[in-house]
Amino acid sequence: PMPKDAQGNPLTQVTNDKNGVVDFGNITFSLEDLNKALGQTASTSADDAVAAEDVASDNNQNADAVTNGDAKVAAEAQVNDVENGEASSNEVTEEAAKEGTGSNGLVKVAFADEVKSGKVRTHTFTYKITETGSVPGVTNDSVNPKTVQFKLTDDGEGHFTVERVTPGDVAFTFNNSYSVDPTDSSVSDQLTFKKVLEGRAQNAGEFTFKLFEDNDVVATGTNGADGTVTFTPITYTKPGEHTYYALEDKAGTTEDGVTYGRGLFGVNTTVTDNGDGTLKVTHQFEDDIDSAKFINCYAADPVTVQLSAGKELTGATLADGQFTFTLKDESGKEVATAKNNASGQVTFDEIRLAKAGTYVYTITEKNDAQTGVTYDETNHKVTVTVTDDLKGHLVADVAYDSGTAPVFKNKFTPTPKTPSVLGHTGDNLGVLIGIAIAVAAAAGAAAVVIRKSQASSKEVTRRRH
Repeated sequence: PMPKDAQGNPLTQVTNDKNGVVDFGNITFSLEDLNKALGQTASTSADDAVAAEDVASDNNQNADAVTNGDAKVAAEAQVNDVENGEASSNEVTEEAAKEGTGSNGLVKVAFADEVKSGKVRTHTFTYKITETGSVPGVTNDSVNPKTVQFKLTDDGEGHFTVERVTPGDVAFTFNNSYSVDPTDSSVSDQLTFKKVLEGRAQNAGEFTFKLFEDNDVVATGTNGADGTVTFTPITYTKPGEHTYYALEDKAGTTEDGVTYGRGLFGVNTTVTDNGDGTLKVTHQFEDDIDSAKFINCYAADPVTVQLSAGKELTGATLADGQFTFTLKDESGKEVATAKNNASGQVTFDEIRLAKAGTYVYTITEKNDAQTGVTYDETNHKVTVTVTDDLKGHLVADVAYDSGTAPVFKNKFTPTPKTPSVLGHTGDNLGVLIGIAIAVAAAAGAAAVVIRKSQASSKEVTRRRH
């Protein structure tokens, strides 16, 4: 026989309630059912009908016969985490009897009347309950169908005894399980994290970040060339609340010209169960902000250059500090001055350059009108190109117009010597005149002597001839 509802209609398919209980109604066992199961026939009178009652909570309980009564056997099946009507319908079949469909739940059994025959007869009725259908997130019991057996005994004295053969507190239980699929979510999928670098352009992947939960790193991040920070996803397996903190690596330090900020940003994450085997993840900033900005500053250290020149002097020995040289910038402003040393080296003071760019200087020699010196008046150009190595350093390249440090060549020409001149007083003039007269008189006397000598010679000559 198959279960019936309160109105006596066949009840072979039902659904669970919110507590996991499934009620199939009553199963009525009659003499005809027993005879049919035993392959026998018998006639009964409605006036002689009796019934027995057995409650499913008491396994193996016998009850005395009552006239024209209904009897029930109850069993409760439990379904884990399933709402009312959520479980799929099941089939219930009676082996060695009729087949039908039913569902997991409360089973009730009643017995029809039996006349006294004086002979004990028994038969076991077997039912199979099959669960069907599916619910998102629910894994059905792998043991399907379930089997329930009831042993019916006619003691021949007008009593029916029913015994549930299937052990347990309930007739059957389908243990279904509900679970959620893991889901991946990144805080940067819903929230905006930015990397700001002042002082130069940033490169993709140049900066790295960590997301902490307590002291554990749960995600890492990197910047894009546009400053967008992307964190790796976190895998969530169940509902819950999480608090994270995002921090840049090297925060509070300076490296390669970059001074890292100390920004720390909190994120609150809520994971909820959608009830269909999926999870919903919601991220929001702990503070009332639209985005989290990690601000760094870049600055390269200044570079110093020292320009130089050479000095040559022909015609004389070069003295230490003898000549002066001037260094001017492109606008004509004097930047530095320097003097030569005894070996001709000219070295200017260092120039400190704090920005990348091109700087043009002019080196000239100062003409201080030293006697006998012809000056080299050439203006020599020096180009200093300063570049940033993007590692916190400025690098200077010095190019002289002559290829090397210029050499200024001067020439010394000594002044011709003039006779010494005595004093210009009246006394000196008289002396000079006296000297001149004496010289002239001496010259005249000499001439007379010479002439006399010549005359004497001629006279002697004539005498010889």
